[in-house]
Amino acid sequence: MNHTTQASYSEIQRFYGASARNEWRIFLSRFDLADGFALHALLLPSPAGAAVCEQSLADHLRGMGKQLLPLRATDEAALARLPEQLLNLRPEPGVGGLWIEWLAPDSQTFDRWEKACAQTLASLNQQRDRLQREQLLPVIMVGGPWLQTTLREAAPDLWSIRIKAVRLEPEAPLESPGALPSGNREITLAGDDEAAADPGYVLQQANKFRHHPELNPSRADLLLRAGKGFYLQGWPEMAEVALLEAGQIFQDLAKLGPGQFLPEIARARGNLAIALSALGRREEALAQAVEEVKLRVQLAQERPGVFRPGLAGSLNNLAICLSALGRLEEAVTKAEETVRVYSQLAQGRPGEFLPEWARARNNLATLLSKLGRHEEALAQASEAVGIRKQLAHKRPETHLPELAGALNNQAMMLTDLGRREEALAQTEEAVRIYVQLAQAPAEGYRPNLAQAYGMKGRILSGLERYQEAAAAFAEGIRALADHFQKLPQPFADIMGYLCKGYLDACAKASAEPDMELLAPVIQTFKQLEPAAAK
Repeated sequence: MNHTTQASYSEIQRFYGASARNEWRIFLSRFDLADGFALHALLLPSPAGAAVCEQSLADHLRGMGKQLLPLRATDEAALARLPEQLLNLRPEPGVGGLWIEWLAPDSQTFDRWEKACAQTLASLNQQRDRLQREQLLPVIMVGGPWLQTTLREAAPDLWSIRIKAVRLEPEAPLESPGALPSGNREITLAGDDEAAADPGYVLQQANKFRHHPELNPSRADLLLRAGKGFYLQGWPEMAEVALLEAGQIFQDLAKLGPGQFLPEIARARGNLAIALSALGRREEALAQAVEEVKLRVQLAQERPGVFRPGLAGSLNNLAICLSALGRLEEAVTKAEETVRVYSQLAQGRPGEFLPEWARARNNLATLLSKLGRHEEALAQASEAVGIRKQLAHKRPETHLPELAGALNNQAMMLTDLGRREEALAQTEEAVRIYVQLAQAPAEGYRPNLAQAYGMKGRILSGLERYQEAAAAFAEGIRALADHFQKLPQPFADIMGYLCKGYLDACAKASAEPDMELLAPVIQTFKQLEPAAAK
């Protein structure tokens, strides 16, 4: 792999998170063996990441001595011309792919834009055989997640070519029941990897759109993610500045008129709820989450095929906000509704929504556990593991991380019921998967590995196998050490839990703790003390 391609992978990871890096690597590998026509659907949540993806693909092709040819549909008239333009295109030798953007301009209503896209796709569908015969290049269609449904419905013959779709989104909320593998099982909304690691970079990307008002929704999303990252790094003042600016942008968008930017405003309210919750402003976060659900319900009633997935996600956000305020019964009700919606979606489109269904079940299991409904919690967690195993069997490179998280969650539910031997078997399987995943260069999984080791240590302590428990906690400390020293604030809680568990287990095993292991960790905690005092 050349240096430029490696750098482009890093850009994808910084923008979308660690799990997207592997998905993107698989996507790029398809172009290594490209021979003739192929159709790819690249589904992105907003225009903000399209430039990053386009540059990454261009860099990859350049390393093969090829170039990427962009075709941009910037308005409805350009969409109408696209079929003829594509069919009559005769690229120069050395072109390795055609990049066609279907990202809706913000000046158009979504309904009009999607209708125009559907008409264009229907026109291309009529020319499928000619397209395959004459256009001997990979074609990448770039649009929002809605493009997949529109493509399947408006162009069934094109869809029958077995279009390869890849969907990139910022990191999903952690499935594990909170930052600590301990009694504190509050569902948390983790910050995006790139925001936590380098919020200044995310803010820089947002500032690139400052003088492009048509990109304000994307800019506001980036500001929200930067604000969350600044908060995680212990810079609340900078976090508040970014979040307030994002909030002002969304308020301005909402004034454009009834029906304008409803999907964008709904997504923005959900993101703002996440950020406000991270700043401890939980009542405000709940208010935003409630408004998001109202908008999602309206959208889903008008066009269920397109907007029901968004409704499910907003219900999950609302459950999280209610849980943070201790309103657990209400949170369970919303989480159960989330599971029902994803269940219905997964029946029609299992490849797309089975992962979301599993995630919703895990979140419901966590809430049920907090209410002491442990048998019901275990049932939900076990169902999630079953779904994850099914997915990992088909595509291990994509679904193994989620399987490991589900196993760890199931282990916690088993522990609550006193079934520690069964729990130990599940968490040991999770550890094995994370050990495999955490090998360089995929070191982003080391925090997950640390949590799994923490869960293992907790179970072994409950079995009074203290020497083994100490060894497990020590492995967790080693796995997390580099991340903790680079970014102490986000990982302070889990590292504190690991160290406490390690010292307790050592004491009960009458063993001396390894101070060489603990010394750099203690030093990092000391550096955090002045920030905590402020």
